[in-house]
Amino acid sequence: MIVNEATRVLDSASQSSVFDAIKNAMESRGLVWVNGEEVDPAQFSRIFVAEAGKVKESPTKKRNQE
Repeated sequence: MIVNEATRVLDSASQSSVFDAIKNAMESRGLVWVNGEEVDPAQFSRIFVAEAGKVKESPTKKRNQE
């Protein structure tokens, strides 16, 4: 599932609720969450950043703890 700016117009409490519901529904499946704002890296197993037309993987807190 690809989610692109799905919660941008919602308040922070609603954003959190929607994110949690989608994340739970997609557990053990692929989920791409596109967001123009910074997100809490602890919510994701991997984060990719697009910069200057190139995609880079950024290590997350979870990966660094492994």
